[in-house]
Amino acid sequence: MMHRGAKRDTLVQHIDIHRIETVFLSGGTMNLAQLRYFQKLADLQHYSQAAKELNIAQPSLSSSISSLEKELGIPLFQKVGRNVRLTKYGHEFLKYVDESLERIDTGTALMREYAGASTGGHIDIGCIMTVQVAHVPR
Repeated sequence: MMHRGAKRDTLVQHIDIHRIETVFLSGGTMNLAQLRYFQKLADLQHYSQAAKELNIAQPSLSSSISSLEKELGIPLFQKVGRNVRLTKYGHEFLKYVDESLERIDTGTALMREYAGASTGGHIDIGCIMTVQVAHVPR
């Protein structure tokens, strides 16, 4: 949100972190791919290199980041020549994105482990002792 300062030509931009959390959790159009794209671009700070590593077209990456910035209502990157760098808002958002994606990746790995890639899966059985002794293999 932009507010006019005491001087007519001065604009001050304010960010409300609770607004970011609300947008993030409220089921907006933001998706995991956009967050992974943001994370990669923040790491490489170059659209073409990030797009190449993500195996997507550079215009698709630009469009995705632009949509993310529009949804959040703040600039996440600032152009510096042919490169980009994170704005102060981008740095703060990256902390949340890194933490969130790490937790999602950990949860996904755990579910795959439960599914048992090579052991055929995992099942928990509850039964009475007489059934266990006679019919459940150890």
